[in-house]
Amino acid sequence: MAADYPWYTPYQFAGNKPIWTVDLDGLEELFYTENFAKSELGESVINISSQTSLMKEFNRSLKSQTKYDIYAATFNSTISDYDGTIKSLKLSSEGHISSGRFPQGFMFRVDNEADFNDLRKTSFTFNSVEGLDAEKLNEAFSSGKGVLFLLVADQMMNPSKNKANSNSSNDRFKLNVLRNSTNTYVHEAWSHALPFLKNNLYKQDINTEHFKFHGGKTFGSPGVEDYDMSPSRFLNTKFGNNMVEIDKIIKNENK
Repeated sequence: MAADYPWYTPYQFAGNKPIWTVDLDGLEELFYTENFAKSELGESVINISSQTSLMKEFNRSLKSQTKYDIYAATFNSTISDYDGTIKSLKLSSEGHISSGRFPQGFMFRVDNEADFNDLRKTSFTFNSVEGLDAEKLNEAFSSGKGVLFLLVADQMMNPSKNKANSNSSNDRFKLNVLRNSTNTYVHEAWSHALPFLKNNLYKQDINTEHFKFHGGKTFGSPGVEDYDMSPSRFLNTKFGNNMVEIDKIIKNENK
C-alpha cells in the first residue's frame, strides 16, 4: 500500500490538506469548499450526516477506492418560470420549500478538466457553484482522478439570507432547515455518488437511484415535509430510516 500512496505518512492528517479536507480516520480525504464548510449550517450538517448509517457506508467506500475525489459545495437553486422569469428557492415559515419544485441538491460527476470546463459553460446550476479551488481540482485531474460534486442549495445552508417572513427565526424553522439540508447532503452522497465509488463503469440511472432511496421511481425526491406528513409512507426505506437517524442525532445533540 505504501507504494500506492507515497505522498502519505502514518502521521498525515486529512490527506496532508487540513485546510481543504475532512479527515476520515486518516485514510482518505473529503473536500469541502469554504462556502459549504463555513455556511451557517455547514458545521452542523457535516457533523450530523457523518453519524448516519448511509454516510458511514459512503465513507467506507470512499476510503476503499482511488478513482474519485469528493467535493461538497453550495449552489444557487433557481428555476425558470413559464414566462422565462428566473425564480430563486424560498423557504416557508416552517423551514420547507415554500412552493414549486426547486432543486435542493445535485450530484455532478466530472472525469477530467475538459469535462469540468464544459460543465461550467453549459450548466446554469453548476456555474452558480462558487469557492471551487482550481489548484485542488487540477491536482485531482492531473493524477487521473475524477471528481464527484455533492451540492446543497445555498438558500438552505444559509437560511438567514432566505427568510420567508418575520416568523422564520423561530425554532421550528431552524430545525426543519437543518433536517432538510442534512438529508439532502446524505441523499446526494448515498444515492447518486456512492454507485460511482463502488463501480467505475457505473451508468447513472436517477430513477433507479431514487427508488433505492425512497421507494419510488421518480426524477425528484421527497423532502422532509413529505416525510413529516406521512412517515409510514417511507417505512423501511433508506429515506425513512435516514430521517429517523437524523432526528435522533439532532435530539441527542441538543440535550
